[in-house]
Amino acid sequence: MKNTIFTAIFIMASAVCLADLPQNSGERGLMPIPAGYPSADTTGPAAAGYTELTEAEAVTLRDPFDKWHPAPDWCKLQDDGSYLIEGMHFTSGTLDIYHPNIHIRGCKFELTKHYCVSFRPSASGCTIEYCEISSRSGDCDPEVSVKESASAQYALSYGISASADDITIRHNNIYWSGDGIIFGGSDMTITDNYIHDLTSWEETHNDGVQTFGNQHDLLIKHNSIIMCHRDRGLRQTGAVSLFMDRPSPCSYQRVRVEDNFVAGGGYTFYGGGSKNPENTGKNEDVKFLNNKMSTYYFPKCGYWGQMAYGSDWGENGNEYTGNVLVPEE
Repeated sequence: MKNTIFTAIFIMASAVCLADLPQNSGERGLMPIPAGYPSADTTGPAAAGYTELTEAEAVTLRDPFDKWHPAPDWCKLQDDGSYLIEGMHFTSGTLDIYHPNIHIRGCKFELTKHYCVSFRPSASGCTIEYCEISSRSGDCDPEVSVKESASAQYALSYGISASADDITIRHNNIYWSGDGIIFGGSDMTITDNYIHDLTSWEETHNDGVQTFGNQHDLLIKHNSIIMCHRDRGLRQTGAVSLFMDRPSPCSYQRVRVEDNFVAGGGYTFYGGGSKNPENTGKNEDVKFLNNKMSTYYFPKCGYWGQMAYGSDWGENGNEYTGNVLVPEE
């Protein structure tokens, strides 16, 4: 099922952009971010002091590096055996990472097609922080078919795709992609990112952060995730989406979705519950805590509401507590 979902998202570049939405579409203009939450000022290279970047082509980083697949000059070996990539501006290719223990810091990605950065299953122990991640084409024109557009070749499905375990994603500014972060591994830390202005094609199901089930030890904390497109609230899919798309028994263990500032989506949260009556997996210790849900675009935060498919709240340590609607100031 996971492969089916990835394939479905990959083909969205051949779709067309959404036409103007009907009344009650959430059109409000640029949304202000409350003090203390991630914004354009606190994420990306400049926020970490990287103001002069070196342009390069993104490439595949194989595991292991050898004479046939050497590390690029800009991927530098550190004393602890890890590799550091910093201060780069990638304008072509894809950073497709198979090698573990890669640290990416203070880079700008303006790339194309499926994803800007991909952490393959072997790429455990990687970190990406203080990066700016977007498509080269900018936001799409909702009146022009992608097939007819000169920027069709620059369509972007995901900002960051992570299939590995033990990945840290923090302080990044992600925009102009169909989905912000999509991941399939465990032991994930996703904190202090600003995800916004997702590119809405006709066949996309936009998500700020999404995953698919049978995962454990996930922390999604203190991010600003604004489900909007061309200053309108998106009516699909979710800011944080814990889907149950893997075969039974499918479940989540030890998940924290905490202190995020979120707005928009069809439902703002998909809570890890299963819609499959034959699924025998049981979620344990899944917690949505103290999230701030803005009514800037829609009265319920999400177009339809706050939560779909909750995780049997009150059972097995699962908890939905302290999540509040925040009216516009």
